[in-house]
Parts: sequence; C-alpha cells; structure tokens
Amino acid sequence: MLKRLATSPSYAMVLLFLAYTMNFVDRQLITVLLNDIRADLGLSDAQLGIISGAGFALFYVIAGVPLGYLADRINRSRLLAASIIVWSGMTALCGAASSFTQMLLARIGVAVGEAGGTPASLSLIGDYYPPAVRSSKLGIYFSGAALATMVSYAVGGWVNEMFGWRVTFALFALPGILIGLALLFTIQEPPRGRFDEGKPVADLTLRRGLAVLMRTPLFPTLCLGYVGSNFVLYTVLTWGPSVAMRSYGLGSGDIGLLMGLTSGIVAGAAHILGGLLADRLRRAGGHVPLYYTAATQVACALLVLAFLTAGSFSLFAVFFALAFGAGALYAAPSMAVTQSILPPNLRAMGAAILLLFGTVAGLGMGPLIVGALSDHLHPVHGEQSLRLALLVLVLVGLLTSLVYAYAAWRLRADPQDTAMEPG
Repeated sequence: MLKRLATSPSYAMVLLFLAYTMNFVDRQLITVLLNDIRADLGLSDAQLGIISGAGFALFYVIAGVPLGYLADRINRSRLLAASIIVWSGMTALCGAASSFTQMLLARIGVAVGEAGGTPASLSLIGDYYPPAVRSSKLGIYFSGAALATMVSYAVGGWVNEMFGWRVTFALFALPGILIGLALLFTIQEPPRGRFDEGKPVADLTLRRGLAVLMRTPLFPTLCLGYVGSNFVLYTVLTWGPSVAMRSYGLGSGDIGLLMGLTSGIVAGAAHILGGLLADRLRRAGGHVPLYYTAATQVACALLVLAFLTAGSFSLFAVFFALAFGAGALYAAPSMAVTQSILPPNLRAMGAAILLLFGTVAGLGMGPLIVGALSDHLHPVHGEQSLRLALLVLVLVGLLTSLVYAYAAWRLRADPQDTAMEPG
C-alpha cells in the first residue's frame, strides 16, 4: 500500500497541494492579524508593510534562487519536506515576538523556509504530468492559495478573537509539520524530464544556468508579467482585511468569515476552471493562454476599483472575492508556459526566479509602498487613507495586461522561443 502511494502522482499531488496551502496560510495569516499586532506592539502601517511584505520578500529572494538551483540537483521531495518543517516552526515563533525586530526575524525565518517549497513542487509537477494537462494540474495546485485564504481569514480571524494573535500563530504551525513528515517518508522522487524528450541541456553551474534563462527571450517578459500580477494580488490580500475593518468598523472575526469564504470559493473555482480552460486554449496555440491571462488582469483591475468604491461591506466582500479570483488566474497558464520553454534541469530554478521577481513586487514593494502612501495620506484622510492608497493597483493591473499581451504576441511569432545554451 505504501509503495503504491509513493509512486502515485495523485497522492503526490494531494501532498503538494496541502504543502502549498500551508505555504500560503503561513505567509498570509499575518494579514488578518495586522490590526491586533499593530495595537499590541505599537507599530506603524509602514512597519506592518515590512513584516508582512518587504522583510519577508527580501529573504525569500535571497534564499530562492540557490534553493531552486539545489532543487534541480537533489531529491526534491526531501527538500520540500525540510522547507515546510522550517517555515512552520518559524510561524510558531511569530507568536512569541514582543517587538518589531523579533517579529521581523521570525518572518525572515518563514521566508527562508518557504523559498525552498514552491520551486521544488513545480518541478515535481512537471515530471508527474505531461505538457497537455500541466495547466489544469497547476490550476489545482495553485487553488491551494484559495483554500489558504478561507482558512487564514475565516479560521484565523475566529481563532484570533477567541485566543489572540499569539496562540493563532502557534496553532497554525502544526499542520505544516505533519505534512512535511508525510512528504519525507511517503513520497518517491520521479525521473526528471520523463515527458520531455530532447529538452535537457548539459549540467550547468548556477551562473551558466542563469545565463540560459536570461537568453530565453520570452522568460524575462514572463517575469515582468509575474511582477505586475503579484504586485496587485498580494497587496490586495495583505491590506484588504485592514481596509474593511477601518472602513466598516467590524472585527477580525466578522471580516475574516465573510471575506475568507467568498474569496476562497471564488478563487478556488477560478484556479481550477482557469487551468482547465488554459489547457483547452493551448490546443489553438501555445500563445493563446497568455492572451487569456492578459484579459484576466484587466478584469482584476476593474474589480479592484469596484471593491475600493463599494458603499457597503457586503458589496466590498463580493467585489474583493471576484478581484482575488480574476487576479489569481495568471498563475497556472504563465507557469505552464514557463515549464514548457525550459529544459527539465532548469525548471525549479526558472520557477524560483519567476517567484523571486513576483515576491519582490508582491510581498516586498506592494504592501510597503501602499503602507507608506497610506501613512502619507493619513493626516488629511484619516482611516480612509489606506483605501485611497490602494487605487494605485488599478493602474498596475492595466499595465500588466499589456505585458501578457506582448508575451502572447511574441510566442505566437516564435513558437520555438525556448531555452538555449549560453555561447
């Protein structure tokens, strides 16, 4: 029985899905706790932006590429298991913080652990499933973010009101440790490149591997698209609950329950159905899913504008959920295109770099820029300053749609736009 499970793609996919869910939960849980952390530790919005975004992102970036390079060369399931155990333990330590510095150090630990998780998982999915179904499988994988939103907002908000933010961090660390142990003892590594004949390149050093990636013309464009998409999505997720609390005078339990349920259901369906649609669109040409991604970014920008100008919390929650769903649709098709243009022994590093740029923008720049802008506007606009600061996301979303449209045009013009050995 255990031997069959160890080689089953479906069983592995369940564990990868759960690992990604906890990755996102432990990253996002702090967003529903920010107001209480702010009051308890006496922090500013800019400091909250650093611990929820910039401080996390910096060390995620520093650790991401070396760990992605490592995932291309060692047992990926064991690396993933070690990563989730590390980030879960550091999540527990967030609850013990008594100052800005201590909270920042704990969040840095979460970031370093999470940096090794997603690149290894994406590389594994590339070897568990062939190109024709990768978008749909990646859609299922990325739907873990939607489940994470439901858990972190709804359950996290309720636990916070019952037991406080410190206990909430500790309780949410436990599931990840159990998942890490299951990955360590029950998963067997699949052969690399099993569905990609003729794609491998020679074993490369880290520097030469980076050179191959940067010489792939479409790859930097996809990175830029990921930057814009993450800037919008993660900034919305980071500050959305705080906007609702300040604008409508509700507590974290009320906010978390409605926003978590609506956002999770909508985004989960969007990830899965969006991945299936991307696989179908791929039959018309490898570039078509990128045109679809461009359209989703336009929809996201308009929905962000809708929830920021909503006259009631009910409308706010509905438009927030729809914006989250539309904004998340970039992940599966853009990552599937990246997997298809890169050789098997560069996929984890390519995913790590894509995530690196996205994390810098989404968790690093987004929350910090909006938090600082909110602080600047606060003397004049009071508690509405955060809502006004978030309007910058509308412009970013529209510009991002143009980047994806350009990438689609580029891939249509040159379908063989794939990785090359550096000269």
